[in-house]
Amino acid sequence: MGDRKHATDLLNAGIASSSNKSNPQHLQHAYQCMASACLVDPTFPEAFYATGNVVSDLNLYHAAVAIWRRGLQCESSKETKANLLANLSWRLFTLGRVEQALQAAEQSVELVSTNPYPWINM
Repeated sequence: MGDRKHATDLLNAGIASSSNKSNPQHLQHAYQCMASACLVDPTFPEAFYATGNVVSDLNLYHAAVAIWRRGLQCESSKETKANLLANLSWRLFTLGRVEQALQAAEQSVELVSTNPYPWINM
């Protein structure tokens, strides 16, 4: 485990930056903060989840898939893992990897059946 407190501070800075639409570079700054959180604590699945979301918002879909897959390698709660899988499912679908997308959505539903997003992806 890395420095979780420092990583959390970086993640929170990235989340705040991603919401600051008055800055035209808000997503790039958010990515830098969140990617730093992943480097500071490479066992922090929530950091990988958020980083993948920002990278996806930057239309870097293959990178988002890779980041979410890396997040799945971390020990995490069922909810975090289900969220990673749900987002992974959607991006895989938009990249034309339909069978992989379905597998990820099914795994997400198995973990948390009340999460609506993997159901939408199926």
